[in-house]
Amino acid sequence: MKNVAVTEVRSWCHVGREDDIHALLECSFAREVWEAVGLQQWVAVRNNDTVLKVLKRVFNAGTGDQGLMVGLLCWSIWCRRNKWVWDKVSMSVFSVRAMAMNLLADDWNRAREDDCKYKNPQPGGTMHWCKPPLGWVKVNVDATCKP
Repeated sequence: MKNVAVTEVRSWCHVGREDDIHALLECSFAREVWEAVGLQQWVAVRNNDTVLKVLKRVFNAGTGDQGLMVGLLCWSIWCRRNKWVWDKVSMSVFSVRAMAMNLLADDWNRAREDDCKYKNPQPGGTMHWCKPPLGWVKVNVDATCKP
């Protein structure tokens, strides 16, 4: 288990306090990603916005493809942030975009094509993301907080 000293400084851009809205949407690197894929207008942050409010706006007003790309890019930006924090490995805007596209081509499309059921993996088998049953929402979390 890793213990992380939580500080008020962003590990990858050294500007102010780290929070989700900055890391995913407002950081200079994140803005470069959004501009490179032409989605900057969809993820523009307004007063008192949270990441959830921005995502809801995209999912309600944008196309399904735009919502999908925003979700995949948020995940890829977060993975880039973690690679820097944990391994001091930097990724380019191109690499983050490629990661999102690979996620789309591999896991997402395979999950949509397959009638994936929740099964116990076979010994030595690999697990893949499975689309949840109709009416369910799957939320993946990779962080915890301890007071």
